[in-house]
Amino acid sequence: MRRLLSLSMIIFLSLFSRGPGHAAETGQSVPRGRPDAAQAAESSAQASGFRDACVQTGEKDGHTVIVAEPGPKTETRFLDPLVVDESFDRYAGRHIASAVGDRKLAVSRIPGYDDALDEFGKYSPLSFELGFALVSKYIWRGQNLGDRANWQPYVKAGTKFLPLGTASFTYWVDFLKDGDKNIPDSPADIEHDFYFDYDFDFLAAANLAGINDEAMPYLLRKAVDLNFAIGIWRYWYPTTRTSTNELYGTVTYNWPFHPFVTLVNDFSANTGMWLETGISQDFDLKLFTVSFYSKLGYNDRQYCSSSKLQTLEFGFSLPIPLGTHMRIEPFISYSKRLNKTYYYTDVEQTELDADGNEVTTTVQQGNILTGDEFFGGFKYAINF
Repeated sequence: MRRLLSLSMIIFLSLFSRGPGHAAETGQSVPRGRPDAAQAAESSAQASGFRDACVQTGEKDGHTVIVAEPGPKTETRFLDPLVVDESFDRYAGRHIASAVGDRKLAVSRIPGYDDALDEFGKYSPLSFELGFALVSKYIWRGQNLGDRANWQPYVKAGTKFLPLGTASFTYWVDFLKDGDKNIPDSPADIEHDFYFDYDFDFLAAANLAGINDEAMPYLLRKAVDLNFAIGIWRYWYPTTRTSTNELYGTVTYNWPFHPFVTLVNDFSANTGMWLETGISQDFDLKLFTVSFYSKLGYNDRQYCSSSKLQTLEFGFSLPIPLGTHMRIEPFISYSKRLNKTYYYTDVEQTELDADGNEVTTTVQQGNILTGDEFFGGFKYAINF
């Protein structure tokens, strides 16, 4: 009964509120449904073009002048993602801009290189991203899976099926040299992950079906302004010759701070479930952008014997563009254990019986699954 209530709570929360598997737990920002900065720029350009087209001539002091019509009023409302950016600019951004001027910690464009990738993108039916992360620790859902420097390369290929959504495949690797730190020159600890994802944009699909979302009441439109992602994550550990599979679903709202809820079910090696909810937001500091994320993790008997609110993780990163197709991104993160959860291992225990003979028995030893972890590193990526 207790487990049933726990699962009911998870499903209820998931309906009212995104994230990849292990790779996302190494300090990467929580992924979003749509690039709000690009959307804002596109909307602004469209509004500007409309205003420029709606002009009329008038007469002032005997001269003919052009009078520009104001165009449609574009007011940012309380559930629009831009409300955070505008509030930040109002109270802090303008002061930062006056101090740093037009300086920007970025490379605007790399001639030749960016041009070639732009041309490739015009004709390729797929989008690609290649990159790697160097992390001081490998932290996954609050668990320390490698407390020394880890190298994590990946490659991602996605379709261009917009506006219905995008399907993608990601191959991700974690490499830890000298897997057992107590044994010099021990074999490397390697993990291979395979992610199959489909991301569906509800408003884009509605527009494609002929439904004008702009005609909807504002609260109704924002209630369905979300992305739904579903996929399968497969984890393979060649060192121990084991593997596991997870099915996940994520709802991300295109609201301020981009709230999301992810529900994960391990359907092979373990019957446990993982629920994660959080937020993410970029802050434009003019000289550079700071990305912030925070997420809560609830463990329902996944690799442990209880169901508890397990971790609170938050972090910051500094994405620095190198042209239009590359970036580097240093980051720092902290994972706080909220409740102790235990996993059990069999341990042989030797004792003397009443006759002085050694008797060996096997007992279960409880081990704490998570701890408080501070970690960081940097990421590098090329996309085209």
